[in-house]
Amino acid sequence: MSHSDNAIRSAIVALGSTGEKLHTCNILTLRQERFGRHLDFTRVQYGKALRHLQRKIDDDAQGLVAYAILLCFLFCIFEFLQGNDSASLVHLRGGLALLSQAGSSISSGFEALSPGGHLDHEIKNVFSAMNAQATLWLGLDVIPIATMLLPQPVQPVEPPRNTQVENCNHPSTAFASVDEASEALNRHMSHFYAFRVSIAAYDERSPASPLLENLIAEKKNLILQFQQWPSASEAMTTALGDTLTDDMLDRLATMTMNWTVSNILLHTYLVESNPVYRKYELDFRQVLELASSILRPMNDLVRLKIQRIVTANNGGINPAAFSLHAGIIAPIYYTAIKCRNLKICRDALALLKEDPWREGAFDSLIMATIAEPRIQRHQEEGYYEPDLEPESLSV
Repeated sequence: MSHSDNAIRSAIVALGSTGEKLHTCNILTLRQERFGRHLDFTRVQYGKALRHLQRKIDDDAQGLVAYAILLCFLFCIFEFLQGNDSASLVHLRGGLALLSQAGSSISSGFEALSPGGHLDHEIKNVFSAMNAQATLWLGLDVIPIATMLLPQPVQPVEPPRNTQVENCNHPSTAFASVDEASEALNRHMSHFYAFRVSIAAYDERSPASPLLENLIAEKKNLILQFQQWPSASEAMTTALGDTLTDDMLDRLATMTMNWTVSNILLHTYLVESNPVYRKYELDFRQVLELASSILRPMNDLVRLKIQRIVTANNGGINPAAFSLHAGIIAPIYYTAIKCRNLKICRDALALLKEDPWREGAFDSLIMATIAEPRIQRHQEEGYYEPDLEPESLSV
């Protein structure tokens, strides 16, 4: 299609030019003076793509839904690489809305664009993954749009009577193996992402007491589930003892990092005031300590080990598939943009930048490039606090 269609060709040229700029300059920015003619060329191509799309829609608005969705995807990536997060989110929401409204009828449109392929299924999966990952790439607290292809929220259960959920010492059976621990965490994380979709649905409506009550009950249920994982993991570690290999211990450390950050995020939802991450400083410190124990000193063997860890923790699926909770980059990135201690944020940034590595679709250097201006903005806004003795939710 990039050869036969003017809009898609221009969008891909603009995207390729932006990728070249990112590779050369290692920065996401809207500041044109740094790139001169290169950025002018990119924007000209982007403008051409928009104009070609508008002409096609004017001629046949009803028959171009699949076509528009495909361009929404390209535009979303383009704006993100330009450093324009708000515009990227607009295109993401536009594509998700079109997919949601079109429903099953969209399949014929994608079949026309790519005969004999599975473009409709791939596009839906990509948009659903991008929807979930917007919390990572764009630094959002909740998933932007409640849409298809994400797991359904877990049904709330009644907490044990006379038990404070926040301090529940719910007994947990030891995991039989590291793989079982990974499967359990992946299951909890799937429920967690579904809950974040529910939060997005709530934010899009006018406040409704029954819905809020259901979300609060669901949050309590998730906290109960999350609190069982570290105790079951610790019991397994004790039971297996010396039979645990270094690779197994590194996998457990990676799972613990992802559990810790997700647990912090979960506790900040549906609070009356803005989320305060200061009380979790010790937990953010622990994430960096665990990450450093795996990453340093960095070399090619360590980079291969990371690939093995991510693949194994992702259920054996090659990490080239997007995964938000199987690797090391995401918890370090969240630490960099959420912690209220500036030194910890800078240490997290240094981990991502100093000896870059990849985890399938994720690149530590690119994530550092995204995190750095956020840290700078937080510093200008007075986000960081004096170094005080914090409380903790430590594992």
